[in-house]
Amino acid sequence: MKGKGKGSGSSSSSSASEECPLQFPDVSPLDHTTVCPRYTAVTQGDTALTLDDVDTLQLELETLLVSVCGRKRQLAHETQVLVSWQEKKIPLPTCTPGKRQRPSDGKPGSKKFKDGGKVFTGGRPPRKHIGTPASAPHHEEGQATPQTAPRNDAPNRFWASLEPYCAEITQDDLRMLEELIHSREDDAEYYRIPALGRHYAHRWAQEDLLEEQNEGAKATAAGDATETKPSRRTVQDSKEADRMLKGATKELEHTDTCPLGPLTQRLVSCLVEENLMCSVEDADVGGAAPLAVAGAAQLERRVRRELQEQGLLEEASAVDSSDDQVLAELRRCQAELRALSAHNSTQLATLLKRARDRLQEQELRKKLRIVDNEVLDVFRRISSTRQRKKSPTKKDREQALRALRDRQALVRQVDRLSAGGAKH
Repeated sequence: MKGKGKGSGSSSSSSASEECPLQFPDVSPLDHTTVCPRYTAVTQGDTALTLDDVDTLQLELETLLVSVCGRKRQLAHETQVLVSWQEKKIPLPTCTPGKRQRPSDGKPGSKKFKDGGKVFTGGRPPRKHIGTPASAPHHEEGQATPQTAPRNDAPNRFWASLEPYCAEITQDDLRMLEELIHSREDDAEYYRIPALGRHYAHRWAQEDLLEEQNEGAKATAAGDATETKPSRRTVQDSKEADRMLKGATKELEHTDTCPLGPLTQRLVSCLVEENLMCSVEDADVGGAAPLAVAGAAQLERRVRRELQEQGLLEEASAVDSSDDQVLAELRRCQAELRALSAHNSTQLATLLKRARDRLQEQELRKKLRIVDNEVLDVFRRISSTRQRKKSPTKKDREQALRALRDRQALVRQVDRLSAGGAKH
């Protein structure tokens, strides 16, 4: 007997070990000293890290990371296998498939449990307390609040967005196209070239003077803060600044009206030596009189021709000074705008013509539907008359012929409009 018991125990243990799904992989860490010598030296502080050792250290760290990830994955797999195996070994309460027990929500299942004072704790209830398989879900659905699925409005929004493009053309659409065509007549202001303003250097000089005047006024006002009225010095400074600005403006305007051309001015400026140090005695206190040069235009033409003959000036560079880069870019943009505006006007005119044809075709199709209904009514009357074995009256025959002729005429008009729209 003992031998038999011992044999049975050994067989049960061997069967249990055979059924164990664990693989027991090797999860021992790497040997840092042999696999990662640079990493080991850095962690121990034996050697200093240099730039040449960075690549080697990076490779060793990647090797350690791969090893750690592999061990972690193996342990996670073993843990999952162990949990699954334990769940299979634990006996679960059996239940007949297709049947459910009635939920104990405070209502007694039978008089036996109510009178005995015992609480039903689960398990398989008696067969007489089990309803049909379809009754239990209905009971549970009555207890829980019904959850309606969210309504998907994406198709409705999509078709609502497409409806304006597929709807019939109305008079409002024609009016909108006509307004767009008429609104393009106001584009003349975009083709107008503004007059050339003052040079930026002149404008900056005037702004600097105004800024100095404002700063001086603020300084004077801060010094005379105790006075109730502005001092006479402030008023005099303001008048003096205004006078200086007016004088500078007149001088700039006078210099702008030089009788010599640009090439002549450049030639003279090259021949005249610039005297930066000017004595006070030589300065013109009363102001220089305007220089009147006879034949300035002829001199400019001769200088230009001579420079071109000597090869110092190209023909392409002989352009007006007012035609600068800004003006050239402005004219280029205006040319592009003019071409684009003409193309848009042509497309709008074509679209307006098609819209009018389409509107006329819609009216004809409405009339065609009305005539089709008349033809069907006459056909029903004639059919009912023939079913009664009577011949149709003359009025019905004339009405049928008239409806057919009207329908044929409308069909020809619709086909003609459709063919004309297809050509466009």
